[in-house]
Amino acid sequence: MKIKKSTVIAISVLSLLTIGVSLSKKTTFFGPNPVVSETSTTSFQLVNGKTQSLNQYKGKVIILNFWATWCPPCVAEIPSLIQLQAKYPNVQVIGISVDQDKDKVKSFITSKGINYPVGYANTKLLKEFGNVSTIPTTYILDKNFKIVDTAIGFHSFKDFEAKIKPYL
Repeated sequence: MKIKKSTVIAISVLSLLTIGVSLSKKTTFFGPNPVVSETSTTSFQLVNGKTQSLNQYKGKVIILNFWATWCPPCVAEIPSLIQLQAKYPNVQVIGISVDQDKDKVKSFITSKGINYPVGYANTKLLKEFGNVSTIPTTYILDKNFKIVDTAIGFHSFKDFEAKIKPYL
């Protein structure tokens, strides 16, 4: 039985589309928590060149969002993160970009009106958070830096709000 080249290409494209759709669907899971504590030296470089540490946000619920400018689900959830940062003073949203083009990230932040700090991913940070390999990946940390939820894929304002309310 001979399979046409066009059939193989069509099956390949459909397979890739199926994988893409499944990755973009909202899923949440609880898994092994990465090691983060109030004495953590977890830090990252902000887009303005300064270095920032997570431990400066003790007493706040942290929404740590790994994302990229080229990722449609990442871009789609940014308005929700902006809204959360504006609505909840006891919450700190932090974006961690995995983009390679730092200039593109800077202009993207300005164009979207992002109102929370954005830094760049580094190997140490990715490793501390369980070797982040899918974006968007978002960690919810309570006021004592305990990771209380991990979310992969797109999440709406209401989804995030429901996740943080028990920890406010």
